[in-house]
Amino acid sequence: MKPGDRAELRITDMNGEGCGIGRHGGIVVFVRDTVTGDTCLAEITEVRKNYALAECVSLIEASPYRREPDCPVYTECGGCTLSHVTAETELELKKNMVQQALRREGLTDIRVEDVLYSSRTGYRNKVIYHFDKTGTLGYYSQKSRRIQPESIRCLLNPPICTEILQATEKYIRNTPAFPTLPLRSLYIRTNHTGEAAVSVITESSCGKREKAVLAEYAAYLNETCPGKITGVLHGKENKGKYAVPAYTVIWRDRYVYDTFGELQLRISPEGFYQVNHDGAALLAETVLDFAGETRITHAADLYCGSGFFGLLLAKKYPEISVTGIEINPDSIRDAEYNRKTNRLDNMAFFCGNAADYRKNTANLPEFVIVDPPRAGMSERMREELCELCAERIAYVSCNPITLARDLRMLIERGYCAAKVTPVDMFPGTGHIESVVCLYREKID
Repeated sequence: MKPGDRAELRITDMNGEGCGIGRHGGIVVFVRDTVTGDTCLAEITEVRKNYALAECVSLIEASPYRREPDCPVYTECGGCTLSHVTAETELELKKNMVQQALRREGLTDIRVEDVLYSSRTGYRNKVIYHFDKTGTLGYYSQKSRRIQPESIRCLLNPPICTEILQATEKYIRNTPAFPTLPLRSLYIRTNHTGEAAVSVITESSCGKREKAVLAEYAAYLNETCPGKITGVLHGKENKGKYAVPAYTVIWRDRYVYDTFGELQLRISPEGFYQVNHDGAALLAETVLDFAGETRITHAADLYCGSGFFGLLLAKKYPEISVTGIEINPDSIRDAEYNRKTNRLDNMAFFCGNAADYRKNTANLPEFVIVDPPRAGMSERMREELCELCAERIAYVSCNPITLARDLRMLIERGYCAAKVTPVDMFPGTGHIESVVCLYREKID
């Protein structure tokens, strides 16, 4: 088998990247944009040690689990890797992804529940679009730096986001001075009532002329989307893997404000906030119900971001003392503001590494929430969590692979888990969120 060879393949499985899986001559072949049940003519594009990659040249027989993608640039964009499968198939695939991750770590006794889901379109409250040197705006095409202009009509964006993007596209066409700025990206954060904060990110600092152009753009946005823009900001791009831009306000306010249940929340451009409002409600319900199963006097929210889970916990259970810790100072500033705004005197926040929890407070929690990044918990964090000896842990994860790894270690140290609850926070994509409830005591 070599690149350029063609073969008829029966697709028997698929992964979250939207690739169907078949076999040819005993070798596993991953075929882009195919679905379990397809029969296709595939052309090999790359051969590696244990598998091959291929493109679908033509469908010989279409799977009943296939559907026509709603997005006209689905194959070029590469963001929504699962737009070509039915909703039911996507949910089953994501459940299988979690099951397979657990199986690889030997955790076959943990039951994976059916995937919870909410909105399938218009759910993203945070988007970052890029500019090229001509001022063209859009997402990058997959595996390239080429802008895909049609992507500004992405179906995952809420209506206000699409309005802003289309207005910006028109403004660029009609305002020659705007594309001359050292444009890098356009960052939009929205709330679920249809308001947005807009940040223009540039590669270098802006002087008086550039700031005047940005002020004119802000006035144009406010006129085009009256009552919907909470603020327009400028951010200078910072280099580095984890660097975030330094933002200054061009017009009005730097924040967007949202409500979640009975909470009033402020979100800064630098802070962490759940991307899918309705999906986050499903996560929160699972975590809060778990917390309510037993008597708790103190709880900890590790990797607390802007305080989402901890604030909800403190609000629902005012008799519980809650401590949140987060390494991002901007998120902590939002969290502290939100605590004061919602008058939650039973909540406290610290800025620091979650693995240093005991250095910041003497309160040992009976209940812990952990919501780490995709890399999962560090070895030091796993040790810290075990040293806390909490009776119960609610582990929220955006990566089944690192979740399973961390679970195995926690179970080896005496914790038990009966089930995993997957939540489809990112429909159309290959990502899945999960909640696992861990107990110190033996459970049925």
